[in-house]
Amino acid sequence: MAEEKKRNRYVNYIRKPLAKGGFYAAGITAVGLVLFGSVIGLAVKSQGNVPLNVGAMAFSSFLFALCGLFYGIGAMFEKEKNYILAKLSVIMDSLMILVWVIMLIIGLRMR
Repeated sequence: MAEEKKRNRYVNYIRKPLAKGGFYAAGITAVGLVLFGSVIGLAVKSQGNVPLNVGAMAFSSFLFALCGLFYGIGAMFEKEKNYILAKLSVIMDSLMILVWVIMLIIGLRMR
């Protein structure tokens, strides 16, 4: 009994490698965040009167967020890996999608 308690106190210091899909998800999330920041910055600078290419950038940012979300969720199914990048990208992509949907709803109601 005492030996069993002693065995449970050991700490495993072997580092797990990062999930391969987490790198893809983080890269896609970074591209989506750059596009998101560009769109918001251009919209504020022009006081909402943006050209059509900014709308295309906004839609691309939304699509990158969706792809990053799917890659992040897929990376969490890899076995015996560290999922920190996948979790961060899923959180960031979810927030970005939520912000885009809220902005779309507000824009359609103001019309």
